[in-house]
Amino acid sequence: MTGTCDANAVTLARDNAAKNFSWYISPGRPMTSVRYKSSFAPRAWMPPRPAETSTEAQSSKYFATWHLLGSRLTRPPLNQRLQSYFRRMQHVMTRICHPLSIHNEACSIVHSVKNAGFVGQPRLLAEGLFMAGVARLQYTRTVALLIHDVLIELNMTDWRVMHAVGVHLKEFATSTLLHIFHNVSGDFKYMSNVTGLEKANDALEAIRDQQFNAVALFGDLVSFGIIPHNVFVSVINGFLENMSSISHYRIIHLLVLRATFHTAALPIHPDCLLGWQDRLLRPMQIKLRLDDKMIQRWIVEIRDLIDKADLNAQHQATMQSSHTASSPAGKHIWDRQLTSHGLHNLIRMHFQSKRDMHTMMY
Repeated sequence: MTGTCDANAVTLARDNAAKNFSWYISPGRPMTSVRYKSSFAPRAWMPPRPAETSTEAQSSKYFATWHLLGSRLTRPPLNQRLQSYFRRMQHVMTRICHPLSIHNEACSIVHSVKNAGFVGQPRLLAEGLFMAGVARLQYTRTVALLIHDVLIELNMTDWRVMHAVGVHLKEFATSTLLHIFHNVSGDFKYMSNVTGLEKANDALEAIRDQQFNAVALFGDLVSFGIIPHNVFVSVINGFLENMSSISHYRIIHLLVLRATFHTAALPIHPDCLLGWQDRLLRPMQIKLRLDDKMIQRWIVEIRDLIDKADLNAQHQATMQSSHTASSPAGKHIWDRQLTSHGLHNLIRMHFQSKRDMHTMMY
């Protein structure tokens, strides 16, 4: 394989004990899985489009279930800025580099870290990969796929190293997410009628962007089974008990959106999903005005995502009970603007900083 991409279609096939699946892709078209045996292979359902219908056009289901602290409410009015944000998050999530570029970069990373001694420092490797995924939102999903390929390549050479990197990655990603939730920069606590998308000054906005990129990457790692579901469920449960700003709803939305865009292992249990819906509508601690229309808008979008995840879980259960094989295809799209050169530079930049820190410490 030379790494060049045919203009019409490219078939990527790599079969071995650790990774046995094939993708057929065309520029600008979703990938379709041909064969699947790997627990890491991406498979997905498409998230729902942000609700655009008026309150009168909604089904009776919403009028029957949309109760906030016992008060029956109609769906809140649309907000153009929020709708644009929801669409952009769904659009960006599905776009990735060409999978051959991702795989080649993963092999290059494994080769480089062995020569540089990073194999003996799994923490540095895990943190370097995570920080690379946080740098640019457009590459976040790509880096998540890169991480899963790196773990597979490590597993083929030394299972203990792969396990150590996975453990450090889980711990670093989780601690980073918890810190972000409790210390959102430029937060809008106790302010009414804000969307959570208001801009701060340039320096602070750059920090906020990286914080939300880290949230998105955490969700991606959950979706590929790299971070276990039990960790994700525990995190969401803890967050729902401490919702004190509209930025917290933005975090929950990103987590659910990215984590439920395919599940590599079993889907999140429906009882858990329904529990999240109930806690969104009936929080244990009331720290915000739940009659705020912007907060209600976020709740509606999160509940729509949970509804979709619930339907997906039920569908998978039906397919398993009938012993019918379902396509695990990830509905990712090869975006030509996400280049192998851009990915390479992103990774090298963050690994160089980690290598410099390692040299200074030792």
